[in-house]
Amino acid sequence: MVALFGGLMAPGELALAQFSEDPPIEEDVIEGMDTAEAPNAGDAVEDEAVPSLTELASVNSAFQAPSGSSEFNEAKDSTHSPIWLNHYSILYGPSVRNPKSFQPSPKGGPDRERPVLVRNHLTLGYDFSETLLIAGTLPFTWIPVQGHRLEVMDPYVRVGLDHILQNDYLNYYVDLRVHFPVTRESRDQDMLAAFQMFQILTLVPGSNSSLSLDLFGSARTNFFGKQGSGADLELYLAPQLNYQMTSTVALTVLYEMGASHWFGEKPFVFHSDGTDLEPGLSWDVTPKFNLHPYLNIFPSGKVSWDSTSVGLMMNWKML
Repeated sequence: MVALFGGLMAPGELALAQFSEDPPIEEDVIEGMDTAEAPNAGDAVEDEAVPSLTELASVNSAFQAPSGSSEFNEAKDSTHSPIWLNHYSILYGPSVRNPKSFQPSPKGGPDRERPVLVRNHLTLGYDFSETLLIAGTLPFTWIPVQGHRLEVMDPYVRVGLDHILQNDYLNYYVDLRVHFPVTRESRDQDMLAAFQMFQILTLVPGSNSSLSLDLFGSARTNFFGKQGSGADLELYLAPQLNYQMTSTVALTVLYEMGASHWFGEKPFVFHSDGTDLEPGLSWDVTPKFNLHPYLNIFPSGKVSWDSTSVGLMMNWKML
């Protein structure tokens, strides 16, 4: 992850940054920072302007779920044909104890600004080789409550490089993404363009080990016009510990964190996008279909069943 941030800040600059104490954002960087959806963790975010922690991995929707791992598998597992089609989605569900139409806030009550939703990423890609791919993604969100809305998000294309560093103990993947601000929300923000770098470093203790560690990182820069509003720099970092129980089932624990700089503010003033902890279980139902239920916990808020939400990631390799 050092390489991720090294291109954005000179040595010593990070120490000068000031962080606000904003409340944690919802999850969704790795299909997405696919956003600071905000992002996303996970999600987030995935979206597209500011990822949630899980969304971050996906879009601000880049923090909610380990969105990055499924995205990584798109690149690694599409070996039968150079052309592949993938559908990746994240359910941002309600509170465990008191399920309603809204996601819970870190304090435990329903967050009226965050309804239960499903964030989707439909990706068409082409593998030039085992190490080089190009793909285009259309993100869209389905809100099954309060009227059943379907919202299309900003599309993006990416060029990915896998196996940049590879041996029996590690693998390094990186991709560069260009987001196209064509939706009404992005136009209202006067967004002109957005560029993102996403990275995954996978570490395995040994060839026979059931444990592995993934480090997801993302940096997204948004460019605005004179009337711009929103985050112009979104940063995301998330380690994930995996334990392979069987050939098809793995236990996972993801910890997401993010920070963003807002357009028009002083250079080194950053706002915390929050943190979240996501224990989950990944199940390869078939070689092409994976389900990944998880819990989303806000460690910096009121840790309780009221503030803990349920989530579900789904990855379907259609081609």
